[in-house]
Amino acid sequence: MSGAKMEPGACQACPGSCPFRRELEAPAFSRLVRDVVPRRFDAHSPILFEGEPAHSTRCVRSGHVKEMRSGRRGEDVILRILGPGAALGLGEVLSGDLYATTVETLGPVEACTIPAQTVREAVEESPRFGLALLKMLAVELREAQDERLRRTEDSVWRRTARALLRLSSASSEVVLPIRRIELA
Repeated sequence: MSGAKMEPGACQACPGSCPFRRELEAPAFSRLVRDVVPRRFDAHSPILFEGEPAHSTRCVRSGHVKEMRSGRRGEDVILRILGPGAALGLGEVLSGDLYATTVETLGPVEACTIPAQTVREAVEESPRFGLALLKMLAVELREAQDERLRRTEDSVWRRTARALLRLSSASSEVVLPIRRIELA
């Protein structure tokens, strides 16, 4: 079932790559966990919708998602493929903007929903956490700039090979229900 709730203790088992688990001090993390809603999503389920208010961020526990944005002609353009540890919609939650992208699952996904207000309170309470999120967003910006450069300089074949290498380094098996044209 898409969006089905998971067991309440799921946050304690969150991967170490999740910034909320890794960077928040124990008391602040305990308060954050009270508001977190762990969920399971079926394959091809939307998690966030471009243009909607950023009411929460989603931290991916397991599985992979594709982040897309509508192109000028109305087509969905895949911006990136993300896996465990990704914090979806975080920039929009912190800035109070609308979601800039749509995020859809590629296969079954477990993700924790963290309300925007809870994230903002955690940042106010913990400067260390706020700095960690700032660093994470700075890395995302640099990666987006690098990707923009590669898309203008590299061939479709090279971009496809790079995407497959990136995905295979995260997993021993790469099974993607997406077309080559979407990868490049």
